[in-house]
Amino acid sequence: MYILYKKVPKNERNLRGIEQVKEDENPFMDGPCLLCVSAQYDNSLAKKSNFGIVKEAMKMMRMRVRNIYNAGFDLDGFPVTFLAIEKDSNGTDRNARSFQLVNQFINKYIAPLISENDQKIDVTQAMKKMRNVNIMTYCDGTLFTQELEDTLLEKMELIGYSSDEAKQIQSQMAILPIATMRLYGDNKSTIFSFKDINDGEIRFSGDDITPEVQRIIEEAPNKEVLFRRKERDYRFCYSGDGAHRLKKYTTDGIALPACVGAAFGYVLENAIENSRSDTLIELKASDIADSMEEYLQLAIDGKSQEEILKVLDSKLSYGGARRMSKEEAKLLDRIDLLSDVQIKVERELISEIEQLDAMNERINATTKAVAKYCTPTNYKRIIGEAGYQWGPKQLKEIAETPSDKEIIEQYQKGKNILIENAVKNAIESGITQDDVKMAPGMRAGTRDDLIDEEIK
Repeated sequence: MYILYKKVPKNERNLRGIEQVKEDENPFMDGPCLLCVSAQYDNSLAKKSNFGIVKEAMKMMRMRVRNIYNAGFDLDGFPVTFLAIEKDSNGTDRNARSFQLVNQFINKYIAPLISENDQKIDVTQAMKKMRNVNIMTYCDGTLFTQELEDTLLEKMELIGYSSDEAKQIQSQMAILPIATMRLYGDNKSTIFSFKDINDGEIRFSGDDITPEVQRIIEEAPNKEVLFRRKERDYRFCYSGDGAHRLKKYTTDGIALPACVGAAFGYVLENAIENSRSDTLIELKASDIADSMEEYLQLAIDGKSQEEILKVLDSKLSYGGARRMSKEEAKLLDRIDLLSDVQIKVERELISEIEQLDAMNERINATTKAVAKYCTPTNYKRIIGEAGYQWGPKQLKEIAETPSDKEIIEQYQKGKNILIENAVKNAIESGITQDDVKMAPGMRAGTRDDLIDEEIK
């Protein structure tokens, strides 16, 4: 199964601002969501990348994040739930194939939006509810979305929707891929993708950036172009430095950050409006494209990236979401910094406790071994040397009883004396070295050494 996490405001009980979605909770039923799918969504690195991709999505939407002073929309009370996803590597179905996990995801989170008792509902209502599903993907995270699209269309037809009805419903799911290959097949979702055509990790990954397309981009003003692939499939391409980084999509180019923000803004404002309306407000890709063309034109007219972003900030609303002042944002920056310090201290404390626990385990194991292989008195002697406090009776017993080492040394000394006497008696009785060598079961070297020593 896939596990969902949601971004929440930080507090003294949740310093990271991320919490796992409860087993019986479906955030897509509660209102608009932005599901952020990182490149590592299906492996052990997912948790770390989850924090990063949600933060970048918030930056793209011009929301307040640490040390970024933009439109400053406040996460607290924001009408969109930010989600991240990872594969449950410890679950009973951890070895399940990706299409099986995607099918589970659809049955748990998406099917309740478009069906009741496994039966289809009114198509318009299903389209309206599907507006709660908005997905941002980065790099290989798009593979999840591709399987989601294909499996969901099949699911809707099984529920009872016709092919045309399923496509209508699917059209209201928004997908925003960043720095990734294009989705293959006859996609029905509304798609706005963004990519640097020089990015080596996606340049030759089955994409359709032909030499002609590349020429158009290189010759375009500011080398930024919005292409329309199909009615609901647009892609913004630009000629960048080729680095494969998510962060650069809020800083590169001239119109790029504003166009990214406009796409996210329009998609999610439409989702918010639908959640507050009794009727469907259809998501139209052409309206998103028109807003992006406005920012491309401002760049052509010589406006700077900062000036264009100010225009974007003035138009974003997110249903009247609260904006922070710069002073509030700076205060939260300080709180974030203090949270990081506390998280670090807690991590170090946990590490020290784990080391202490491991040390205690070794001490306990050593104590058991001493008790097993030593005499009771010597067990007490060793434990006492390690700091255990014994009473007068035990201390007297320890003082009057030789240690195992002393007993062994005394035994060895007595044994050597016996051997030496035996050798001496043998020599005095006329037994030669050759006789000793021929004695059954004797090691010649040991007897030779003893006889030679005696002769000396």
